[in-house]
Amino acid sequence: MSFFKKIAAIATATVLTSSAAFAVTLDFTTGALPFSGTEFGGWTLTFVPNQPNANEAGPGLINLANGDTLAGTTDGVGIITDEFDGSALQYAVLEFTDGRDVRLTNLYGLDLFSNDDATDQEEMRVTVGAAPGSIDAFLQASSTAEPGFGDLKTNLIGNMFTFWAGEGNDGLGEPDFALAGVTVAPIPLPASALLLLGAVGGLGVMRRRTKRA
Repeated sequence: MSFFKKIAAIATATVLTSSAAFAVTLDFTTGALPFSGTEFGGWTLTFVPNQPNANEAGPGLINLANGDTLAGTTDGVGIITDEFDGSALQYAVLEFTDGRDVRLTNLYGLDLFSNDDATDQEEMRVTVGAAPGSIDAFLQASSTAEPGFGDLKTNLIGNMFTFWAGEGNDGLGEPDFALAGVTVAPIPLPASALLLLGAVGGLGVMRRRTKRA
């Protein structure tokens, strides 16, 4: 393959990769326990302790503001029971296995309820990293009615995110929630990289013209 063709192939692949950048919703309410996938170079969802559960029936199809849907076959995933319980150290780690950073744009939770007198609310917490730590975002309950669905817009960047229960309660038991899903978007190729790519491609064109001359 000639130098110019190599440059063209690299440029085409890069442009196609950047133009194919789009957000993907990872749905944990399908009942299939989808703890891995191929999106963004591959991802896994692991649990501590390692006893995931998704047995409780869900509310049915959930339409999301971004145009996606959640199946709602179950109410999401949890540990031991169908939820993450705030009374013990239970959490899930979403890791993108090729190490690339992504942008976490939305969190979706079910079984998130407020206290009847609105003095307290259950919440799902998330931190960027491998274990519960600083609270980078939290989805707090806003309803006392079934199914306790919550949707939070976020702007968290990393290749690993941890989800665990906050201290808020609905007044009926331990604070808990079910992880229903997340929406993730790739990090766009920086404009500087596109400019560099264009410059390298231009050098290829110049080299080809010089050889012809």
